Amino acid sequence: MSGPVTGKTGAAVVGAAVVVGAAVGSASKRAPIGKIFDMASHHRVHHGTNKRHIDKNYGSILIVWDRFFRTFEPEIGRIHYGPTKNIRRNNPVRMALGEFVDVARDVASTTDLNEGLRWVFAGPGGTPEPAMVG
Repeated sequence: MSGPVTGKTGAAVVGAAVVVGAAVGSASKRAPIGKIFDMASHHRVHHGTNKRHIDKNYGSILIVWDRFFRTFEPEIGRIHYGPTKNIRRNNPVRMALGEFVDVARDVASTTDLNEGLRWVFAGPGGTPEPAMVG
């Protein structure tokens, strides 16, 4: 016995359709639907560790948000995967939470509020960039 399609059911169906569509692989790069929905090539970029792929393609269903916020990056060339630096931890809990501890240490090491905020909110890459003056 089936009932009316609810909002959750409809969203699940659309989400499943997008996932199945993403399974198409490289064809998803050329599909017009890829201008709106997150496809396999977008997801591969999201997990890439190349410098150009860091902090890109966050949209889990709708890639239009990445286009709007300028975090979209198309899949061009070979993508490398894995950690961006050696983790040097064997404990899985420390692996998962260690970056938070490292950021907290960095914030505690500064007396400048702006620098501390940049440690938390700026992109990856080591030391925060100096604030622009003028």
